Amino acid sequence: MRREFVHEWFSRTAAEYPSSIAIETANERITYAELERRSDLVAQSLYAGKAAQRDIVAIFANDGVLIIEAIIGILKRGCAFVTVSPELPDQRIHAMLEIAKPVCAIVEPGFDERFQQVTSGSLRQIEINASGADSDWKGEWQPDDLCYIFFTSGSTGGPKGIAGRLKAIDHFIRWEINEFGFGPGVRVSQLTAPSFDAVLRDIFVPLCAGGTICIPPARNNIILDGAQLVEWLDNQAINVIHTVPSIFRNLVENADGQKLERLTHVLLSGERLTSAIVKRWFDAGGERTTIVNLYGPTETTMTKFFHVVTPADLDSSSITIGKPMPGTKAILLNEDGHPCAEGAVGEIIIRTPHRSLGYYGAPELTSQVFVR
Repeated sequence: MRREFVHEWFSRTAAEYPSSIAIETANERITYAELERRSDLVAQSLYAGKAAQRDIVAIFANDGVLIIEAIIGILKRGCAFVTVSPELPDQRIHAMLEIAKPVCAIVEPGFDERFQQVTSGSLRQIEINASGADSDWKGEWQPDDLCYIFFTSGSTGGPKGIAGRLKAIDHFIRWEINEFGFGPGVRVSQLTAPSFDAVLRDIFVPLCAGGTICIPPARNNIILDGAQLVEWLDNQAINVIHTVPSIFRNLVENADGQKLERLTHVLLSGERLTSAIVKRWFDAGGERTTIVNLYGPTETTMTKFFHVVTPADLDSSSITIGKPMPGTKAILLNEDGHPCAEGAVGEIIIRTPHRSLGYYGAPELTSQVFVR
């Protein structure tokens, strides 16, 4: 049976729930049918603009709705995407584009001048409009095809492009939806910056489950203001949050037992999760919320370990990263590269067919980090 990829899963969900709300912002509510239409238009415009399958397309935008439309449309066309914030310093943008080498870009209206300035007119801009393209605009995919490049600085300080494979996205999305029973109507906050692969959880978990992506106004400001964040999450009746422990700490310090009653799941990754902050959440009546600690570097595609936190975990100073997800194996090696004895300290090696493809355009670095 042919594999259903994540953008196809979204389209199937859109056909099932056309009038349901797919994306909600302070200014608009976009139905599944409308998001399907808009993402089709992106794909058709790429086809009309001579973007071939397997080409890399930059998304030069901050607007959350446009980014979501573009990601889905780019995948429908059979291309790979790289998100680039117009607010980044010129040097950073230049470095990212030099590594990714996109053939064209989708640019948010209002950032055309910035785009021309930073690229010196060297990168073709795709105009999103009705093209009248026939069915040839739909791309064909293989499971291990490159579908995105996200950047991480790592220890070197310079950007490294993580090359993601398509099958790894839907592997994680299927796991999360099935593991926690998310279904139609689930409301998921979009707190993750589009420059990180974790944003794929915010996008495709709700869109494949039949739920709603809720995008806050001025996201960068609201996530740093705990009181404002609690108020927004409460007013929007958010059920699921993906975020980092430091943002969760802001949430805990400003929440009370009367708020966030609709919040059922908080999934945390990217930083060490301390038991103290979870205890404070539980003590305030938060045991009704499932807290999940996730672990895995961007190189593994989002995360590959998970642990559902319980009160029994609070006796330790930090929360365990838990066990590997299905399709993942953890190996603990000593400094000689041999498996550790039971109880010994070693380095975690993550083995999974659902990891990324490596560092884009850097085969030597890939061979150093992706060891076996």
